[in-house]
Amino acid sequence: MNKRLASIDDGFSPHLVWEAVFDGILEIPVIPPPKEFRVPTGLTPFSMHNRIDCVTEGLCFYENDPMFADVLINPDCYIEEFRK
Repeated sequence: MNKRLASIDDGFSPHLVWEAVFDGILEIPVIPPPKEFRVPTGLTPFSMHNRIDCVTEGLCFYENDPMFADVLINPDCYIEEFRK
């Protein structure tokens, strides 16, 4: 599978923060607490996301940018998958 590199691999997609709430002089995003909190049993790199158990495993991006360039280019395609 060929990975497409993002034109700018900064991961910035301004439309994702249109309704965000920021706090303080540094304008740190306010993230409301989840209704339910589950601790993952392990972490799986994004490049192997099709092989994980979405209920118990966590997804991480601790790998080279080209391995998750698809998320940087089109994050909207992964929203439902990430919600799992």
